[in-house]
Parts: sequence; structure tokens; C-alpha cells
Amino acid sequence: AALCTTDAATDALDQHLAIRQSGWHGRILPTFRPDGLLNLDAPGWQANIERLSELTGIFIHDYGTFVQALETRRAFFRALGAVASDHGASSPYTTRLSRAEANLIFQRALRGTISAEEARRFTAH
Repeated sequence: AALCTTDAATDALDQHLAIRQSGWHGRILPTFRPDGLLNLDAPGWQANIERLSELTGIFIHDYGTFVQALETRRAFFRALGAVASDHGASSPYTTRLSRAEANLIFQRALRGTISAEEARRFTAH
């Protein structure tokens, strides 16, 4: 049996590291929740991107480096035992974006010029 916590993708997971280093043998596992990074028009999004960059050592300047940083972060969660991710879907809407379109929308978000519709489409991607 295990207890899984829900942790932001940008959480340092200090408590999980402390539990591992304590020698305690119970299973408390982190769960990866990237909502604060995927919802481009959410308050604090830019700060979340900066934190992701800081935690991964990856300069996030486009969609490709964003995905790379997410993959790096997910690997860190897995190293601490994570077996699940948790995504808060505020809408049942889904869509597919080409990599070029996702990059264009992401670039606009970085510049602070994203529209609500673009943010909705990116989150649904």
C-alpha cells in the first residue's frame, strides 16, 4: 500500500526527499501535477515557467525546450517513486496542434500576448 500526494510539477519535493533519507520504510509517493505550466493564461504562469527552468537547468525559450523541461521534471518525480500524474481538466474540450502551432502559441505566452482562445487550445492539446 502507498499514499500518493499531489505535487505541482515545480515542487522541489523536499518532504519526499526527507522521508527517503529518514530510513522510514513506508510508501509516500509524489504525483506529478503540471496544471500550473499547461494553463498558459493562469495567474503566475510566467513565474512557474521560470521555476521549471531553474529546477531543470533548461533555458525555456520555445515549445521544444518546454517539453524537454517537463520530461526532465517528470523523470525526477519518477526517481522519487511517482507512478501517476494528475491533471485538472476544467473543460472536456480537446484538440490536436501541430508542433509548429504549439510552438507559436507557446512563444506568444512567453511574450504575454496570448489570447484566451489560444490558451484554451494549448491546454486542450
